[in-house]
Amino acid sequence: MTFFGVGPVFVACCIALTVGSIATATAVVPQATIHAPWLRAVCAGIGVLLIAAGVALWCAAMFAAKLPKVYAESGLVTTGVFAVVRNPIYTAFMLACTGVTLIFGNVCCFPIFFVYWALLTVLVKRTEELWLAKQFGSDYTAYCARTNRALPWFPKKPQLD
Repeated sequence: MTFFGVGPVFVACCIALTVGSIATATAVVPQATIHAPWLRAVCAGIGVLLIAAGVALWCAAMFAAKLPKVYAESGLVTTGVFAVVRNPIYTAFMLACTGVTLIFGNVCCFPIFFVYWALLTVLVKRTEELWLAKQFGSDYTAYCARTNRALPWFPKKPQLD
């Protein structure tokens, strides 16, 4: 597994899907654009919040967790932001791209988050997760059992036998 993994593929796909969905929706289905000013403002506000959350999550993963250093040392990161989501960098891009689509306010773009999630699931399950399971064995399996792949959530409590 390289330092980058499937990251560049996923990010490029998210950006392409975002641009493509916005361009297509606004050109082909302009009537699906929200026209009510208050609702458009709500969508834009939520979009800005999602972009900010994505940037904050990315910064937390890269800088607070010192991810480049940990990768260089070949360690498994399970603390900090990685305790609430296994793939915070990918999730950060999903949130930011979803935020951008909300700012444009075309309802045809709103389901794109689920496309990002499905793409992430397929890419990561077939590459990184296999490699990490082989590399870290039961430690990684236990980590997966208590931490979501893409949606940040409070860590699950370990089950006692």
